[in-house]
Amino acid sequence: MKLLTKIGQSRKLSLGLITLFALWAMADVVREYYSGEEFSHLGFEFVVAILALIWSIHLWQENFKKSKKLTAMQSHIETLTQEAQDWKDQNSKLIEGLSQSIHNQMLQWGLTPAEQEVALLLLKGLSFKEIAEIRSTSEKTTRQQALIIYQKSHLPGRAELSAFFLEELLSPSKA
Repeated sequence: MKLLTKIGQSRKLSLGLITLFALWAMADVVREYYSGEEFSHLGFEFVVAILALIWSIHLWQENFKKSKKLTAMQSHIETLTQEAQDWKDQNSKLIEGLSQSIHNQMLQWGLTPAEQEVALLLLKGLSFKEIAEIRSTSEKTTRQQALIIYQKSHLPGRAELSAFFLEELLSPSKA
């Protein structure tokens, strides 16, 4: 969000400078008109000033539209963030229980702490490259650890690892 704010401030500074240039050019045309400058020279400067002013007005309108859109997006993000936090708060005991169950299962499979970390990141849907970056290891090491996880768990791959933990959660409730 801070980056978006800085971009907005930079855009406004640029727009301000363009507007300042347009106004300066108009003022220069008026000053030169009263000092008796040639009309051909005044005409050129007048056209440049008008174009700069039109461009400035157009950019201010675009900036206003983008600012409104950005404000709406920020509001939507805040709403979604609050909804996610509310969901976490409402389901914290379930999440904690699931987390503990996953941890217990990983211990039962005999996964090392490093393998458990990789397995959790795989469950979160991160790529091997992302996991390697997070863990400051190579992508090859991450792939090897994933293979060991699949061997120890007797599961063929990432999808089955996820399904192992999610299958019961996502099944239709039994009446």
